[in-house]
Amino acid sequence: MATKNKSQIFPVITQNEFDLADACARELWRGYNYSNESPIISDEILFAWFGNPFIDLQKNKATNLHIYSECIDRFITIIDMPKIRNNQTLDIENGILTLQYICRADYAKWIRENAKKTNTISKYDLVINMTIKTANGFFRPYNRIRNGSFYPLATRILFFAAPNLPIYNLSEKICAALKLKPVRTEEAFINFYHLMNKIAEDNWEKLCNYKMPLSNGNINDKYWLIAAENGWWQRRVLDLALMINKGNIKNKKFIKQIVTTKTNNLKIFNLI
Repeated sequence: MATKNKSQIFPVITQNEFDLADACARELWRGYNYSNESPIISDEILFAWFGNPFIDLQKNKATNLHIYSECIDRFITIIDMPKIRNNQTLDIENGILTLQYICRADYAKWIRENAKKTNTISKYDLVINMTIKTANGFFRPYNRIRNGSFYPLATRILFFAAPNLPIYNLSEKICAALKLKPVRTEEAFINFYHLMNKIAEDNWEKLCNYKMPLSNGNINDKYWLIAAENGWWQRRVLDLALMINKGNIKNKKFIKQIVTTKTNNLKIFNLI
């Protein structure tokens, strides 16, 4: 886990904010935008897109990730990163190859070693290494831009691809909630990652009160169990709670209406 940075002020997330974040996460799981209840590609389907091929590695079944450029392009739309699509330095094909041949090999090695309890690298260092490689893999030089990376895209893909690793979503909104500048370098990402680990550690007892919803039929029981037993849902609730905590989730009144119709947890309303 991360060592606390004395200069960093850690957010204090209330129980009500966690409750509301869980309600928002459930909307995303069933395929609805929590701000306006319009239908979207659900988190569960995204899990099926990216997680199934990676998880199959645990029995060495997968020979190809079956992740295509059209899939990444749609994913960029879903996660609301329009600036990335038009970025001339984005190399989707090379990013997919990085996932297929580099990250998958690192992940598979870690799974084999973990099964034998002979790990040569911690799961936290594995996440850092895989994220850096993926972020750099999606970059290509263009004109005078010789160096760059796509850390938000990398974390979002790996968050769904490897649910049994402690991966956290990275976005400009989450950085703003943590009072961090946008993450564009290795050093900045490592700082963000250690910070998120510390926040998760400090709030894990509260987060464990929230249980992952059952599958809607898009993933099988094996995949669901791997995610549920490794804190995937708790990490999803955490990133939404951070945005709620800092006011980076809009239209709270509409969310309140959704929660009213779908839960009996009235203490949520104290937040609004």
